Amino acid sequence: MSYSIIIPSNVASKLRKCVKHLFQHTPTLLPSQIIVVDDGALRDWNYLSDPPVRWVDGEKPFVYARNVNLGLRELPPDDDVIIMGDDVRMFTSLDLLAETARRPRVGIVSPAIIGVVGNPHQERKTQNIVRESPLQLCFVCVYIPRPVLDNVGLLDERFVYYGGEDVDWNWRAQALGYRLLVDDRCIAVHNDPDMPSAYRAKADYTELGQKGIELLRAKWPEKFQ
Repeated sequence: MSYSIIIPSNVASKLRKCVKHLFQHTPTLLPSQIIVVDDGALRDWNYLSDPPVRWVDGEKPFVYARNVNLGLRELPPDDDVIIMGDDVRMFTSLDLLAETARRPRVGIVSPAIIGVVGNPHQERKTQNIVRESPLQLCFVCVYIPRPVLDNVGLLDERFVYYGGEDVDWNWRAQALGYRLLVDDRCIAVHNDPDMPSAYRAKADYTELGQKGIELLRAKWPEKFQ
């Protein structure tokens, strides 16, 4: 049950809070398990006081799919992966997601999300329930077993705007027969006022999101019929 965590980050203060909660609620976690794809956070990271996480240089301009893929290419050979934003606080152990991911035909597992999430099925519903989502899981925080990642592949870097790359990855996983699960035992808080989303802070993020949908429509026309 070995996993690494990929976090694209542009602001050290957000990353610091994110990482603090990871260690607080998953005490066995090692700094070497955290791969930060740098979009600017490294400039304010203090090597004397901050955890010695692993750093990967991001590319400019920032493209989510491309920078996550840079982190995925740095995974240890047998590790599962958790992909999460630096605007996420975990309030339970990540090991719960790893446990759920061992179930049959599981392609991706999300914690229950408190806060902003595009899929209402990822919102926290109840306690101690693992349920299947009929909709694709937004990549707020997701656990992907390594065999699934190897079968489905990396994120599609043609999605250069806002969104679409996570939906596409979900649909590719479903096409191979994998299930999408939400684990209500595991809780993540997303996009608190003091940990704002970098994309949602942009004035044109709605327009960028529409462009992402159009790319998705071009790739999966049958899904939009």
